[in-house]
Amino acid sequence: NGDFLFYEGMVPDSGWQKEEGYLIRADYREQDMPSMLGQYNFNEKEIIEFIEYWSQHRAEDVDYVFYPQETGAVDRVMPLSITPKPDDVMRIWFYAEPLVSAPEPVTNPEKIIREGFYVVEWGVMIR
Repeated sequence: NGDFLFYEGMVPDSGWQKEEGYLIRADYREQDMPSMLGQYNFNEKEIIEFIEYWSQHRAEDVDYVFYPQETGAVDRVMPLSITPKPDDVMRIWFYAEPLVSAPEPVTNPEKIIREGFYVVEWGVMIR
């Protein structure tokens, strides 16, 4: 509990849903991001680290759209194998691009479940 692995990688640009998403406004990032991440049951530490990473790696004055990519979609594009096999694996990634037009609202976000031996993988893909 509390241990994590950080990595950066190149991911394919296609195969991701870009209809439902979240508007992350530059001036309201500190409110928009926790609101978005809370819908997936991110914990406080994950939310802090997510915002900290984003703040260090992106332009301050740009509004973004974050399109969530949930476990099934991430598995299709980037399969993952873990030994020993966890009881549950949740993979929540966000495809982020500068705002051009507002996305459709996210209707049914996947909830992270933290029971038994579980793995939570999250990240951001930046166009």
